Amino acid sequence: MLLPVAAEHWAMDDVHAVLVHEFAHVSRHDLLINLIGDVASALYWCNPAVWVAVGRLKAESESACDDR
Repeated sequence: MLLPVAAEHWAMDDVHAVLVHEFAHVSRHDLLINLIGDVASALYWCNPAVWVAVGRLKAESESACDDR
C-alpha cells in the first residue's frame, strides 16, 4: 500500500484510519467487484444505466469501508 510522502507528517490516528479503510477494501474483495463493474461498463458503454449502477457500486464500497 502506497501513501503520499506527506503521510509521514500525519497524526498516527489519521494513518491508522487510512490503513483500516484500505484494508477494509482488501477484506471486502473490492478490487474484484470493481473490476467486474469496469468490465460491465466497457461491454455496455452505451447504456447510461450501467454507468450509474457502477458509480453507485463504487460509492457504496467507499461508504462501507468508511463505516468500518
